[in-house]
Amino acid sequence: MATFGFSMTTWGSPNAPRRALLVHSALASGLVWFKVAQHLVAAGHGWIERRSTYTVHGVAQYLADHLEEGYDLIAGVSFGSTVVCSLLPLLNHKPKRLVLVDPVLDMVPYSPEQIAQMISQTAKPVSEEDLLRKNPAWTNQDAIVKRLASVSCDPTVIGQLFEAASRGECSHDILPPASETEIIILAGDPALNSVYSSRSHVKLLEEKHPHVKLAIQRQASHDMHKDHPEVIAEVMLNGLGERDGLEILRA
Repeated sequence: MATFGFSMTTWGSPNAPRRALLVHSALASGLVWFKVAQHLVAAGHGWIERRSTYTVHGVAQYLADHLEEGYDLIAGVSFGSTVVCSLLPLLNHKPKRLVLVDPVLDMVPYSPEQIAQMISQTAKPVSEEDLLRKNPAWTNQDAIVKRLASVSCDPTVIGQLFEAASRGECSHDILPPASETEIIILAGDPALNSVYSSRSHVKLLEEKHPHVKLAIQRQASHDMHKDHPEVIAEVMLNGLGERDGLEILRA
């Protein structure tokens, strides 16, 4: 029996009619196979093609249809938080804790120019050097993965999710009702242009969602999973607690 383990990169549905195993070389990761995996769709090996329409509920329903087992902990960042809010009611096995990292909930609308600038990054991503200069807390790996994610992203997703937000589909109304799952909003630092307007939403949470906890991580940007990953992991594992830089607004 092997005495070591590997992480796995997977594509598509586990229910695909056929499956393929791709093993990379020494100086690589599973991500290097993505172009080959795209071609395997013609043979039914599970790569999911890009769609023409994306909605928050549609993404959540897709996840619910393809998650084979339950998860003890779930987290989402930015629009991912909105998706997991919509996902939770669809799961048979509810997680112990749901952490929403600087979520898109009633956010200040982006201008068409801002959205166009984000979409342009899928064709011409920001260089690793510029990313590291603008984000001194990031590592080289963070910058490389961010650039890869930008060129791999379907630009249609960006435009349609912002349209969904403008229609009110990403409001606090999407927060799941009280259940056995602990729900925590972990917001970024307002001084660093966080997306979630934490202080202005305290009263709303008190009145309409009293079961939802809220904290701000000081010195954390919207990309908290890059500059403060240990904070997210700690909150996922143990919930809110006294720690440096964490300001608890609702517990």
